Order: sequence, then C-alpha cells, then structure tokens
Amino acid sequence: MTSFLFAQKNGIIPTEKALSLHTKLKPNLDGIINTIQDAQRFDSNAPLHFTIACNDYFSEIALTRVQNVIHARNENISLTIINLPTSLNNLHGYRSDILSALRDGPIDLLIHTDRSLAQSNEQLKSQRILTDSWDTIAGRDTTTENHSKQIADTYKKPKGNIPAQRIVEQKNETTSSSHTQVSSFRALPTLIQDSDYVSLVPRKLGLIWTEFYDLNLLPMNKTIANFNCHQIWHERFNKAESNKWLRRSIQNVCSHI
Repeated sequence: MTSFLFAQKNGIIPTEKALSLHTKLKPNLDGIINTIQDAQRFDSNAPLHFTIACNDYFSEIALTRVQNVIHARNENISLTIINLPTSLNNLHGYRSDILSALRDGPIDLLIHTDRSLAQSNEQLKSQRILTDSWDTIAGRDTTTENHSKQIADTYKKPKGNIPAQRIVEQKNETTSSSHTQVSSFRALPTLIQDSDYVSLVPRKLGLIWTEFYDLNLLPMNKTIANFNCHQIWHERFNKAESNKWLRRSIQNVCSHI
C-alpha cells in the first residue's frame, strides 16, 4: 500500500509520492476552483459584507469616499474596517497574522503602503491604487526657513513606504530641534496647529488637513522618494466577482484622489 504521509516527532510530512501527485494535480484542482468561481453569479444589489484592513493613511485619504460609493450602489453592503499600524515591519508576528487572515478569513482585502507582504508570498496578489509624495506640515505661525531640511534630515530615505510619524519641535533658529513620535497620523493636526511642531506628511493627506485645521502645507526642499498604496488580496479571490467588484470600486475612487 502506497503511503502519502510520513510521521515525525513534530507532526507529519508528505512523502515524495504525495508531492509528485500534488504537482500533477494542482493545475486541474485550480481549474475546478476557477470554474466554480466563474459560475457564481454576482449580484451587486444583493446583501454583501466585506472586511477591509487598512492603515490610517488610507482611512484618512479615501475610506469615507469608498464607503459612500459602495453604499450609493447598494445600501445592503456592510463594511467592517480593521485598523492597522502604518508600518507592519515594526511588529513581530503581525505579518503572519495578516497572512492567515487573508488566506482563511476574515479579511477580504488589505490596503497598505507596505507591499512587501505580497512580494514575499506567491499566494497574495497586489495592485497599486495611488501614489503620493511628501510635504511638510506646520502651524500658521511657523516661519522658520529651514523647516523642510530639519524634518527631512530626521528621516532616513523611505523605501517606498511611510516611515514612523515623527515630528520636530523647532525651539528657535539657532538651537537644535527636539524630535518625538506619535502613534497615528490622526494625532498630528491638533498637535501641530497650536505649537512649533512640524512634520513630514503625505501631500494628499496634508491637503485634506489644511481644509479643516489652521495649518500650512510647505514644500520640501529635499527630495524624498514617493510611495505607493496597494490593495492586496489572496489568490482565491482572483476571480471572485464580489471581490473583483470591491477592488474595482476602490481603484475608481483612488483614481480621482
């Protein structure tokens, strides 16, 4: 009798025969899954529920618009939002939790500025939905000429991601500045508008804040690489019409930001 599993102290592993069969059968099994997904009729007017995980950058930039567009199309669609830190790299074990949630549920879609999660796993697919650049945000009374140099020097060059939300307090024009860090972008506007703080922020986010807070958006005098925001999903959703509709809706909203 052919054995397909081999017992070890820490569990069981597939035999060479099992691995050989898996390699041969996988294309056929994938074809069956795709056929089932293609056959599923998608009615965007039917009651639906999606769970989206995103960082506070996307929440501030686009989430309200996405919700408005989706609810305008179908009031029966409900969204659950899971708030994620701006940087996934700083949290041990967090990446594996996200991967499991995308693979097994409950997350239908991850939206983040860190694409490395998708790049490191062939089961995850990603799509760029927007690109942003950097400016300095400061209170109306902040007039220090070297503001952008100070804040830019505080950061190492971001490699396509958003760095930690650091702010610089300009004590005066001759003394050194003090640096601090906040946990969320949402804390920055109220901290900055009534103080000598300045901060590096994504330009699209800064433009929104200047409409609601007493802030100035000041151009950088030092070039910092732009960053991209991506939507990431598991390959099992590639042909799922409801998930494709959700991704298209988000892509359409972001194309106008």
